Amino acid sequence: MVAAISWLASGSELAAAISWLVLGSEVGGATSWRVPSSEVAVAISWRDPGSEVAAAMLLCASSIWLAATRMPHKLSVLVVSCMSPSPKLCLGLDALLCRVLQRSWRWFMVEVGEIRRLRRVRVAEPEAIAAAASARRRRGALVDGGGRLMLIAADHPARGALGVRDDPLAMGDRRELLERLVVALGRPGVDGVLATPDIVEDLLLLGALEDRVVVGSMNRGGLAGSVSELDDRFTAYDAAAIASSGLDGGKMLLRIDLRDPDTVSTLEACGRAVSELAARRLVAMIEPFMATRAGDGRLRNDLSVAAVVRACAIAAGLGSTSAYTWLKLPVVEEMERVLAATTLPVLLLGGDPDVAPEETYAAWEKALALEGVHGLVVGRALLYPPDGDVAAAVDTAAALVKPGVRE
Repeated sequence: MVAAISWLASGSELAAAISWLVLGSEVGGATSWRVPSSEVAVAISWRDPGSEVAAAMLLCASSIWLAATRMPHKLSVLVVSCMSPSPKLCLGLDALLCRVLQRSWRWFMVEVGEIRRLRRVRVAEPEAIAAAASARRRRGALVDGGGRLMLIAADHPARGALGVRDDPLAMGDRRELLERLVVALGRPGVDGVLATPDIVEDLLLLGALEDRVVVGSMNRGGLAGSVSELDDRFTAYDAAAIASSGLDGGKMLLRIDLRDPDTVSTLEACGRAVSELAARRLVAMIEPFMATRAGDGRLRNDLSVAAVVRACAIAAGLGSTSAYTWLKLPVVEEMERVLAATTLPVLLLGGDPDVAPEETYAAWEKALALEGVHGLVVGRALLYPPDGDVAAAVDTAAALVKPGVRE
């Protein structure tokens, strides 16, 4: 993204004010940010030194700065030029800009300065994280009025699963990941995020979790590709931390290999977590799979209907109560048979980001129409779409979950 400013109006104070508003800096000139999906050129220029015009342009610049806290969506070039001394013209332009930008931009730019601020807070004021969690405005209900829920998943990095398609380190750039997350969280119809403490806390400090559902990821000990992958220990959130942080629930991954003795320890830990969350009236979200090790030693999830039904039955029975248990399930063939296996609320997981988006959307749409399905929890498929347009990908998915959603 490139924002360029030029002025012929006199007065260094005006120049400094404009620079601060649009560039977030104390000096004039230009700056740039890397945007994951596209580039937007924003040019502001004026040639009248009149104070009324300058004031009006300040309002225009303010609008652009505020709008630039969202991601540009399908707006490639915006040029603002004013050569008239009429403040009415400028103010009218400002109002028009506000309407256009509010409809077309959904982006909070995580600038280098913001990352530096996060780092400074973590070094000098770590207590600010707890303060931000305490001050966060929580949403009153887990689901919307229609019983639907859409969450963005971002707990893959803690398991060492950073790859997307042909990029093995796609999720390894934290600034870019945060940018993509804030884009997604700002889109209409998105309810919140599922993540590990490090990502939740970064988003808290960025102010991106106000009025959002936040689900904490709990067991990340089963590192992707490791020999102990099935011994999926609770290395992230526990129920007490989820409650004290003001989160809405906890998510756990449960992979079951009947030939691997590590499965039983993960089963026991998940059952304990379900009970502890339920005791605090917090949602326990279980993502169950039957799994086996292939000839190369890698763990593979069994996505046959029989295997998913079996995994549902095992997961539903965990804990001292199932009152607060939700299931996070893959979309498979004959999804009707899967849903017939449980009365628990079901959310669909995103699936393989390597599959063509059109195929994925079609599968989601079909499954979302089934009774018992309440929404989506999607990560890489939306955060790293093939064309890079996070906002468009999220909007498409949100429209499937909540057909009536509009900007």
